Amino acid sequence: MLNMKHSLLPALFLIILFSSCDQINAMLESEPENKNLSKVYHKNGKLKAEIPIDDDKKRHGVSKQYYESGKLKTEINYNHGTKEKATQYYENGNKQMEFLYKDGKKHGKRNKYWTNGKLHSVLEYHEGDPKIGLVEYNEQGEKITNYPELVIKHIDNLESTGRYTVQVYFSRNMSRGKYYSGKLKNGVFDNTYIQLKKSSNKGILSYRPSPGTFIMKKVNVIGRYKTPYGNPYIVQKQFNVAIDY
Repeated sequence: MLNMKHSLLPALFLIILFSSCDQINAMLESEPENKNLSKVYHKNGKLKAEIPIDDDKKRHGVSKQYYESGKLKTEINYNHGTKEKATQYYENGNKQMEFLYKDGKKHGKRNKYWTNGKLHSVLEYHEGDPKIGLVEYNEQGEKITNYPELVIKHIDNLESTGRYTVQVYFSRNMSRGKYYSGKLKNGVFDNTYIQLKKSSNKGILSYRPSPGTFIMKKVNVIGRYKTPYGNPYIVQKQFNVAIDY
């Protein structure tokens, strides 16, 4: 009788072993490993991000980020590593921002929203660069119209110092402004413009002509103002410079 019990033990062990293996295999089959989806978790164990990738390890598909609460924070559409569209959300579920891309650069209208769901601002981009035509709204949905003016001031000190100066500045909150020499191409502000030197938060164009010099020309300047809502308000102005020294 004792021998029979001992002879049954190995068979019983094998049954338990194979049964456990079957359970493990079943679990693995129910949650197969996806080599094309990377996941990151918050310290609280909730999902922080899920990033789909292609076979070349480039982001491909809809990449998502989540708040610690588990609510969706960001969605970005990728096409084999290149951004195509992005949408950001507040934790209450309302959209915060949405914009499109072209060749990985912002291109087209970028919409921002207030936490209450109302439109915050609309700004158009061209291949990564902002354009003129910013439209902003307050939280009540009222359109913002009181932007500062771009001021041009001529200072003729030729007789005393031999210098003719043109000051360029915004009519208020001058420290929010930057000023450039040039003319916008199709309303697009790119990185090719030369920023003017500033004095007391004013852009400066300075001329020191030789005696007997006559200058008559048109000058175009660009002002870029950071609004209280954090958007770039872009405006340009043309004026005449007439120097007879």
